Amino acid sequence: MPSFDPGTYRDAKKRRVLFVIPPQRIEEHYGRLADVGARLPWLGLTYVIAAVRDAGHDVRLVDCEVEDLTVNDLYRIVQEFDPDVIGASAVITNVSRCFAAMEAAKRAKPEVLTVLGGPQITIFPEQALKNPAVDMIVLSEGEITMCEILLHLDDPQELGRIPGTWARSNGQVCANPLRDLIDDLDSVPPPALDLFDLSKYHPAAYIWGKRVLPILSARGCTFSCRFCEAKLTFRRRFRHHSASRIVGEIKDLMDSYGADSFQFMDDIFTLKKRRVHELCDKILESGRTFKWSCFTRTDCIDPGLLAKMREAGCYLICFGCESGDQKLLDLIDKKLTVEKNRHGIALTRESGIKAFSTFMLGLPTETREQSLMTIDFAVQSKLDYAIFPILEPYPGTEIYQDAIKLGYFLDTAGNRVAHDYEGDKTWVPNGRDRAELEKLSFTAMRRFYLRPRILLSMAVGMVRNLPTRRLFKLLWGGVKYFLKARRQKVQGGTRY
Repeated sequence: MPSFDPGTYRDAKKRRVLFVIPPQRIEEHYGRLADVGARLPWLGLTYVIAAVRDAGHDVRLVDCEVEDLTVNDLYRIVQEFDPDVIGASAVITNVSRCFAAMEAAKRAKPEVLTVLGGPQITIFPEQALKNPAVDMIVLSEGEITMCEILLHLDDPQELGRIPGTWARSNGQVCANPLRDLIDDLDSVPPPALDLFDLSKYHPAAYIWGKRVLPILSARGCTFSCRFCEAKLTFRRRFRHHSASRIVGEIKDLMDSYGADSFQFMDDIFTLKKRRVHELCDKILESGRTFKWSCFTRTDCIDPGLLAKMREAGCYLICFGCESGDQKLLDLIDKKLTVEKNRHGIALTRESGIKAFSTFMLGLPTETREQSLMTIDFAVQSKLDYAIFPILEPYPGTEIYQDAIKLGYFLDTAGNRVAHDYEGDKTWVPNGRDRAELEKLSFTAMRRFYLRPRILLSMAVGMVRNLPTRRLFKLLWGGVKYFLKARRQKVQGGTRY
């Protein structure tokens, strides 16, 4: 059973490793919703950092996003820290910035080994290595692979044969087979959140708590939604931590940082209901009181499970209902029905847990009437929160291939352009207009939120459960959105 054993790597020469989150403004993530969007630590990267540190290496993390640092600042940091290896995690929205960070590192120290990982790299390894500033890439999980890179750093032959990597050597690319995923997740050390200045991070507007921290109890998803890249990264496998490990981690975070609320960031928290019952029992046995939220599907809950989750502190479940039209749900292979979504939302509310859902506007073949059906579904349901992003098809997914056939891409100036694998473009389905979709997204938010029930519920929840500074920031952000969003264009790659 594959597991992580830091002792295997502690005899290696101690290395200096710099991990980087490249420069990016929050507006580039959330567009018109920037004032109410989340800014959270990159949890996946923190697991890799923790593993490398546990193996005995000297690590440093630079979050250029939060620290408002430029590529020139990164150049200076590389010169000062003098790392042996520099690594970053690339997603569709930051891959070009990761390349810029690696280029800056090479200018500062040409001999440094540059390593990229993350979903975008796993899906498009060939494109990543076309950039001469990238020496190696890590596919899928990086904890063991990164430690092996550091173990063999002085042995070019062994370095080029590490499973789960592609490497460039003498002008050639060595593509190694994928590494087996880690079965024993408890063997992986907890994420290195201590390297972040947590006072500079915050959750989204609908998340309660004075000090909210993200946590992972499981990895992967077994479903096959056409728009999602998780199945490409984790091969449709679901693995989870033990209940004891999760509760122990929660206790440490409460004691170390004063956390009173947690976001379980699992793709599908309740996929295995028995293990959720066990976790809730462990939480109740611990005697600790805290709030928590999670993500799941409407067909992966039942009244008994919801009651237990509520008893253990769950106050919010985030669903991905995606559409109010059955044809579109079938098109994206959601394997859900509109009525199942409606019923799941109702069950959640009846249990005393609040319900949130994402919806996508502008799916392939979607008509204006179908968009309005989605908005109507959200408004008529018992949801407490909803968002309505415009579809941005991720390269490598099935829906991206649909998008190429059934629509067109625009650059930031609104000109039609060819598709590529970087996420700085907007997509428009044939027969629709981008301006119309942006207006519909705003209309959906206005129709959903500017209702007495929703406004009162949000006001009461926020006043009772948010620190004063964040409360006023979010209130002002909401006012700004509804005053300005009608006139603002959606930035390419942001969806909002």
